[in-house]
This record gives sequence, C-alpha cells and structure tokens, in this order.
Amino acid sequence: MIFVCNLGNMRILKSVTFWHKSTVYLLMNLAVSDICVATFTTSAIFSCITGEYISLFACKIQAFLGGTSVTVSLITLMLISVDRYIIIAHPLRHRSLMSNKAIAFMTVLSWTVPVLLYLWVFWEDILGTQYNPHSFLCSADLTKHAPFVIVLVAVIFLPANVTIIYCYGTIFCIANRHSSNIQSQQAKLNLNKTNPKRNCKAAGMFIVVFGMFNVCWVPYVILVIYRVSHPMEQGPHWVNFIIPWMAMSNSFVNIFIYFILNAQYRTAVKRLFRCHGRTHSPPEGYTMESNF
Repeated sequence: MIFVCNLGNMRILKSVTFWHKSTVYLLMNLAVSDICVATFTTSAIFSCITGEYISLFACKIQAFLGGTSVTVSLITLMLISVDRYIIIAHPLRHRSLMSNKAIAFMTVLSWTVPVLLYLWVFWEDILGTQYNPHSFLCSADLTKHAPFVIVLVAVIFLPANVTIIYCYGTIFCIANRHSSNIQSQQAKLNLNKTNPKRNCKAAGMFIVVFGMFNVCWVPYVILVIYRVSHPMEQGPHWVNFIIPWMAMSNSFVNIFIYFILNAQYRTAVKRLFRCHGRTHSPPEGYTMESNF
C-alpha cells in the first residue's frame, strides 16, 4: 500500500505546477526513499503474518534499505528547506544555485553518504544487524556500536535539524518583515501575478512534513540512545513494537499532508482519478491557483 501510494505520489507531483522544479525533484527523491521504506517493511509484514523468520541475508538487506532510506529522507528534508530558503532570501540567485546539475549532485550525494554508512551492516564484526522479535523488523545493530550512533546523531541528525529550523525560521522572519510592503507595492502597481504569501505557506507545509518526521523518529532515536547506554535493559514489549513501527509510518503520512494542506495538490489528485489514465486539456482560460 505504501509502495503504490508513493508511486502515485510521484505521478501527481509531476502535475503540480506552482512548485519550482528543484522542489519537485527533491520531493520525488523523498518519495523514492519512502518507497524503499515500503520495500523494507514488506518482509517484516510477511514475517508477522506467517510467523516465519527471514533469512540472515534478507535481514541484512532489510536493515540496509531501512537505514539508508530513512537517512536519505532526513537529508532530503534538509535540502528542501535550503531550497525554500534560497527562494525567499536570495530569489535572484535561485536559478544558478539550484540548477539541474546542482540538484542532481545533491540527490546523488544524499544517497551516497547513507549507502556508505549502512554498507557496514553486511559485516557482522564491524556493524552487523539485529532482529527485533516484537516489531518483526531488522535494523543495524546500533546498541553495540556507540561510535556509529554518535556519528549518525552528531553528523547527520542534529545538523540536519538545526539547518531546517534555521532555514524555516529565517523564511518566516523575512516573510513577516516584507509581506505588508510587497502587498502595498503590488496594489499600487496593480500586479496580481504573484501571491507574496505563497512561498511562506509552502514553507509552512514543509515544516509540517519536517515536524511529522521528528514526531515519528525522535522517539526511536531516544530509544536507540537509551539502549546504547543501558545494553542490559530491553524495555516493555509494547515499546519495542510501537516505536519502530511509528517511525516506519512516517513514509505513509507525507502524501496526506500534501493533500490536506495544498489545494493544487488536491486538484491534481482529483484530476488523476477523474481522468483514469486519459489526458484532458483544461478548458480555455482555466488556470490553477495555488491556494493553501
């Protein structure tokens, strides 16, 4: 279900026209990482239904896909925040700073770093994997490798969160400072082609996406840190089940956030189902407005 929804999500993103190309490409990268999470959870669901354990190699694949895709998601959210920041703070430099080549490089880098980090799960003496019988999920064996956890938190998790908070904080400061001036100038010049609050509202939607990511994943990070510092304590069974699956559920909620908070995204979804695979041209004079 997650796999199908995210494939549909990528199709719909192509039809949404008010986002910049750079934003759409980054959102598609986020959708791809969510598809990987869906693939990662499939074997866990199979194990839950059948009661059979997956093989060690399949467990390693699951741990590799899960760790890599989640890290890609966080890095991509950070890149989206930087993209929105440049649009607001340096609009004249956005096309040069976020060119197609730059986006391609960032996308490749967002996958290369996590892949290099989580390749070590295939070597038991370096990182290895662990199977959680309560959640039926395999993951990197972080509890016995404190240096790896420190690297993930200090090099990726915290810097990404600080960058996102800084970018969106700056966006809203700039928007609040200049919104009234822009509106008055547009009223005097009778300009109606740009909504000065649109980018700010789009940033607000991405803040919700970022906030939901942390709601789902911060408890898991705290649980991992706790297990590293208390290796002999396993905790209640319900905690070992709910917290990992709450983290996995993050890959499913983004499309609903887009649908709820963005009017043009809702329109694109309705058109996709209404057309049912057929291409229709909009009526003459019809324009899609990006009201949130």
